[in-house]
Amino acid sequence: PYCEIHPNDALKYGIQDGELVEVKSQWGNCVLRATISDNIRRGQVFAPIHWNDQVASDARIGKVVNPVVDAISGEPEFKHTPVIIYPFYSQWQGVFYVRQGFEKIVQPSIEATVWWTKITTSKAIRYELADRKKFSYTTEHLKELLPFQDESFEWLNLEDQTAHISHSVILQDGHVIASLYIAPKALLPDRDWVASLFKRERLSAMHRKALLAGQPMSMANNEGPLVCSCFKVGKNRIIETIKTKNITDEKQVTACLKAGGNCGSCLPEIRGLIKTCQLETVE
Repeated sequence: PYCEIHPNDALKYGIQDGELVEVKSQWGNCVLRATISDNIRRGQVFAPIHWNDQVASDARIGKVVNPVVDAISGEPEFKHTPVIIYPFYSQWQGVFYVRQGFEKIVQPSIEATVWWTKITTSKAIRYELADRKKFSYTTEHLKELLPFQDESFEWLNLEDQTAHISHSVILQDGHVIASLYIAPKALLPDRDWVASLFKRERLSAMHRKALLAGQPMSMANNEGPLVCSCFKVGKNRIIETIKTKNITDEKQVTACLKAGGNCGSCLPEIRGLIKTCQLETVE
């Protein structure tokens, strides 16, 4: 569930790409993830109608829409509903996976969070989460959030209170049963990669480490030192892309790899890599 917003409107209302926003009208409100795009006109927002209360806590755009309907077709005033948008406050956000067949164990506690969405993958259920309980409270009560307390379950934990990072992996007989990642948005793992590990019959020691870390363990070897922490793009991949595509501007790197397209703090390093590659070519 997302809300498409023009960049100028996002700037005006203090909204960042990928963050949660509340969309409110005189009839109701819902909470969606912001997608900043030039494809939407300034002064308008777009949201899909397909999310209902069974798969999301608060994503039903129908609650927001003017209930006046066309006398013949019954269609509501989708395109004529004045709304206001503003950032949705939460203490933390995260992503949680649970193997299909175990979702009923966690459903009550997961759905008690202030905001959630539910997506079904081939072997697991994925929940996107946000809550207003303090990060420290949540980490102290993880087994209330994830009630896998039977001795047959093996727990792996990684935690950094300062950085507000908490990773938890739960296994049973070598199978991954659940994994929870709480972290700043840019540091949450690749969703498809995590889902792919639930397809494995058994996890190797390397896979267990990778799942706990929230990224493939081979990334450092393949990509080199991390340059863009937002999108986890390494130096080697950036250099290879610059050389193979004859890149001369950092915007081209962003277009190819997304690197530099979020916070922008890595753009000076990317410009330096472009300059180095150009000098090597000249020599």
